[in-house]
Amino acid sequence: MPQENPPPNPTPNPLFKLVVVVSAAFVLTILLMIVTAFSSLENPLVIFFNEYGLKLIGVEVALILVFAFAAMWLDGKQTIAAKQDIPNRNDVASKDPQ
Repeated sequence: MPQENPPPNPTPNPLFKLVVVVSAAFVLTILLMIVTAFSSLENPLVIFFNEYGLKLIGVEVALILVFAFAAMWLDGKQTIAAKQDIPNRNDVASKDPQ
């Protein structure tokens, strides 16, 4: 039985890296909001989070969702394309005259 060559590795999906970066920003924002809860009200970061904190969290969550779904969609397209490039065993056997 001939040994099959493994399929070549597809190019990595760059959208997953964006998901990681935006998720890290989200976690950092949450941690900073927790830290500012114990600060004085004159702290500039407290003032910023009081004015823009919920909007910032909302934007980060929306970006995480958009990038995550886009990354999954692109990964599915790459997987389907990779499966179509791999010849089926039956195709190989039917083309191999013996």
